[in-house]
Amino acid sequence: MNKIYGYVILIVMMACSFNVAAEIYKCKTSKGKVIYNEVPCEDKPSQTVDISDNTMDGAKLQQEFKSSRNQPSGNQPSSTTSLMSVHDKEILIRGNVVSSKSTTAYSEKISDALNENAYLNRVSVRSMSFDNALLRKNLKVDLDSQDQTKRIKAMSSLNALYGLY
Repeated sequence: MNKIYGYVILIVMMACSFNVAAEIYKCKTSKGKVIYNEVPCEDKPSQTVDISDNTMDGAKLQQEFKSSRNQPSGNQPSSTTSLMSVHDKEILIRGNVVSSKSTTAYSEKISDALNENAYLNRVSVRSMSFDNALLRKNLKVDLDSQDQTKRIKAMSSLNALYGLY
């Protein structure tokens, strides 16, 4: 009997969970604090908060990123490519310093960190396109591979990529 009761409760809970579409109301207290409720505010007018699907479309985000940066997606540098910010440059340099001082990293990874910093320490450094930045990250992962030929190939590809800075 208890099993049947448990199954009935489970089925009822599952049926209720599919139809959850409550409205959310935004209210302000007398002290100006914002509160979100499932019921409208009693003493003051309330606004209904639009709750939309919070999933992200990666392709759409990539397109928005490319259009906002006004950069081509290819591997060729462009005259419209913007200069890299000092903050972004410092973050990359710090990461490379950590890699170059590592006692457990492969020699290719240490050499790559020093090589990239040589490019980054120039006065004017251009930002990479989204595709090239993604390629750079994937090649950096290959530098940690146990396969030496994979590490060497990644290092040579990264050297070519650094020429685009």
